[in-house]
Amino acid sequence: PIWVPEGIVSALGQLTHLDLSQVDLGGSVPTGPVLANLTTLILNNTLTTWDNIAEIAEGGGLAKLEALHLDSNNITTVGRCDGLGCLKYLSLIKNEISDWEGVLAVAESCPVQELVLEANKLKEPSKEQCERLGGCGVVSLNVV
Repeated sequence: PIWVPEGIVSALGQLTHLDLSQVDLGGSVPTGPVLANLTTLILNNTLTTWDNIAEIAEGGGLAKLEALHLDSNNITTVGRCDGLGCLKYLSLIKNEISDWEGVLAVAESCPVQELVLEANKLKEPSKEQCERLGGCGVVSLNVV
C-alpha cells in the first residue's frame, strides 16, 4: 500500500476539476470521495468505457458533473445515463460510435447543451433524429 498524508486525502474531496488524460486506467475509473464535487472530468485516451461512467453516475458519484471529456477511448456504444443531471457539455471526439440510438438516449436522459461527436463513425442523422437532438443547443459532428 502507498501511504498518502491525511491532508491530501481530505483535500481530494474538494476537487472540482480532474484531468487524467493519457493515464492508462485499464478500463476502470476512480471512485469515491474524489469525485463528489467534480464539475469537470477529463478522461481522454484512458480506455474508459461508457459503461464505466454510467455505473458511477447511476450510483450518484458524478452528481455535480457539468463537463465530461471522453475523447479517444475507442468507445463504440453510449446510452442512457441517469445520474448526470447537471451535465451540460459532453465530448466524445475520436471514438468508434456508429449508432444514433445510443447518442439519442444520452441526449434525452441528460441535460446536455453541447454534444461533440466529431471523428466518429456516425452517418448523417435523419430528420427525426435531428428533432430528437433538439434539446441540445449545439451538436458538433462530422459524418461519414
